[in-house]
Amino acid sequence: MPEGKPRRLGRPRNENLDSKILQATRNIIEKDERVSIEAIVQESGASRASVYRRWPSLNNLIANALDEGRKSEVLIDLSGTVKDGFIAMFFGDLSVAHGEDYTMERFRKRMELAMSDPKVQQVYWSSYVEKRRKYPLQALQLAKDRGEIREDVDIDAALDSIYGALYYQFLIRGQDITSKDCRGRARAAFELIWRGMETQEK
Repeated sequence: MPEGKPRRLGRPRNENLDSKILQATRNIIEKDERVSIEAIVQESGASRASVYRRWPSLNNLIANALDEGRKSEVLIDLSGTVKDGFIAMFFGDLSVAHGEDYTMERFRKRMELAMSDPKVQQVYWSSYVEKRRKYPLQALQLAKDRGEIREDVDIDAALDSIYGALYYQFLIRGQDITSKDCRGRARAAFELIWRGMETQEK
């Protein structure tokens, strides 16, 4: 065998196949059809082996498809107060917070599937949500270090409360999260939560 670069065995990987499989999965979800490997294979034209080489389980694939287009990190501007950074992120331009390609319809579908299938919910949490909490939690810790909030604040519970105020408007009230009324109520709830965390003035 001649010296030089070794020859790659097997067929070259189709670089577009990942996006085709993800798009096929989203198409099935958006049509409110049952999501299965068989349906994804038929919709995408990919083989079962190709699907499983890329995702360890159907739930991982569903979670990936629902998260496609969303920002992987939630960055907080800390040039001012931490509170101002949270307000800019959570109540500013939603495309900055979520990503320009992440639609509210996909957000709705993600919530529907997560609520109806605990396994999808667990995969989505461990693969995506926990990672997005990293920087907001660091920002809350910085608020502690700066003396902007009390030292005894449970920052995990605080972040849950802030997100909860937003999700309640969407999930329970059934409101459009982009509407003025919805964002106004969520902002008022945020102010109450933050006021409860602030250090007492002497």
